[in-house]
Amino acid sequence: MLIFAANMNWKREQILSVLDQRCANFTFPMLDNGYVYLAATRLSLYRSETDWGMVIEVFGYSPRAGLPDIHIHTLASALQNRDSRDQYKSPEAQSSCH
Repeated sequence: MLIFAANMNWKREQILSVLDQRCANFTFPMLDNGYVYLAATRLSLYRSETDWGMVIEVFGYSPRAGLPDIHIHTLASALQNRDSRDQYKSPEAQSSCH
């Protein structure tokens, strides 16, 4: 797991490394979800010298639920109000949610 200081100067390679790690851990949003028929997505990006953020919105239809399906994924250099460790049953459960 990569941990970075809050006020560091983010370089492109460091941001891509975080995104690559999320993919390797299977925690990056997948747009080819077999359980949701994709209808639309939106990507919002922010970057400054000291912070970066990404929001991926995915909208589709879930035939299993028979309802629309909306997911909002956030990735950033610093996220606020994250769940604390004691709110998870195990470290594995916590890592699967982030």
